[in-house]
Amino acid sequence: TGDAPPHHMGRVGLDVRCRASRRPDYWEAWEAAVPAAPAVDGDAALEAVVPTADTVKHEAIVAAFAAKGAPPLLCGPPGSGKTMTLSHALNEGAYALAALACSSGTAPAD
Repeated sequence: TGDAPPHHMGRVGLDVRCRASRRPDYWEAWEAAVPAAPAVDGDAALEAVVPTADTVKHEAIVAAFAAKGAPPLLCGPPGSGKTMTLSHALNEGAYALAALACSSGTAPAD
């Protein structure tokens, strides 16, 4: 265990990640984990994910759920990146993605 996450500069627990292997820098801002954007062009650019602090954080959360055998369920409005997040987070592992599109009009028989 370590100290509580820093509560300065407007950051709270979800704005930082625990880096137990990097003491004394136990807590690190998600922005520090953002890799450089890949250089892509052509059709590959349509599938590219531009890394941001939010995409890195969301992918880490999905990967943590999957590593524990707990299937993640993402909810949100259309176009918010749910399928993209799952596809990108689980692409590097041995996971199968089953994407279901449901709405308030979806019935159990559908």
